[in-house]
Order: sequence, then structure tokens, then C-alpha cells
Amino acid sequence: MLSRADLWSLEDYSVHRASFREAVLAHKKNRRVLIGQHIQLIFEDQTTIKYQIQEMLRI
Repeated sequence: MLSRADLWSLEDYSVHRASFREAVLAHKKNRRVLIGQHIQLIFEDQTTIKYQIQEMLRI
């Protein structure tokens, strides 16, 4: 479970964003299961959720 302490400040995130994004996108490739041509399942975890939260806070 993520807590506020797990998240970077906006300033820190701007420093780490490019490398973190690259790492998360590579990480997500291993968490994707294709079901036919039109459906895919993506299994989220703490890393992928942290990325989503950090991106939402950035906006």
C-alpha cells in the first residue's frame, strides 16, 4: 500500500520524472496479457500506481 511518504515532492518528481517514466513503461510491458486482438489486461502494482499518482499530482 502506498502512503504519502512514498511519493516525491513535485520538485523531486520533476528531477526523476524522465528516468522513472522510462523504468515504469518497461516494467508495465511485463505486466500486460493480451487476450485476442482487442483486449489486454494490465496488472497494476505499487510502482505503476505510484507513477499514475505522481503524474496526476504534476498536472
